[in-house]
Amino acid sequence: MWRRASTESSQVEVGKRWTAKRESPDAASDRGRFGRSRAGSGRGLTHQSETDAEWEAFRWPSAGAVSADVVREQSKQPKSALVVEQPLDEFFAGLTEDQDWYGDEEKAVAAQYRSLLTVVKKQLDNPKVFKVGERKLTIYVAGQDKGGGLAGLRTTAVET
Repeated sequence: MWRRASTESSQVEVGKRWTAKRESPDAASDRGRFGRSRAGSGRGLTHQSETDAEWEAFRWPSAGAVSADVVREQSKQPKSALVVEQPLDEFFAGLTEDQDWYGDEEKAVAAQYRSLLTVVKKQLDNPKVFKVGERKLTIYVAGQDKGGGLAGLRTTAVET
C-alpha cells in the first residue's frame, strides 16, 4: 500500500542547511533541531497519492498561533487558496494502524509513521494538519516549536 523512497539522494539531509532556499542561519539551525529529532522516524517516508512525495521538514519564523490563515500566509498562498484543517490523529489514523492483511513492508511503514507521530507530538505544541489547495495539495503538519516559530513537515499530494 505505501512505498518507501528508493533513493538516498532524494531524502532530507537532516541537520544540514538546505541549499534550495536562502534562509538565516537561525532558521536552518531551528529546522535542523526538528529534523534531527525526527531522524530515523520519518526519513524516506512518502505520502501515498499519485505523487508519492516525500515528507520534508520546514520552519517559519514566529507567526502567532497555528491556524489556516497563518499557514496560508507563511506558505505564500493567495488569500483565495482553500486551506482545510484536519485533526492530527485523524490524518495519521490510516497511516499508523496495522491492518491484518499487511505484509512486513506495510507493517514497517506503519511503525515508522507511529514513530513520526510520536516525534511530532513531542517536539511541537498544538500540532495540526492543513491541506492547501483543491486537487493538487500541499499538506502541512505544523505546530509551534520550542523557539516559538512554526515548524513541521510538508509533502504534496493529488486527491482525485
